[in-house]
Amino acid sequence: MTLSDCGEAIRLDPSYARAWSRRAKAFESTGDLGASLDDLTAACILDGFKREDNLLAVDRLLKVK
Repeated sequence: MTLSDCGEAIRLDPSYARAWSRRAKAFESTGDLGASLDDLTAACILDGFKREDNLLAVDRLLKVK
């Protein structure tokens, strides 16, 4: 449900950084670390690298991947 809801939110507003971040967390929970990292990267770019939680999540995923 979260993946599809966030996907729809992104389709409607591709600049909605929070949807990218939430979908990244959903991807991570399913084990799709590549998709999670892609979405987190988009979220970081959209929010100007200002959200520390997204930056920490990227760092965590890069260490795992």
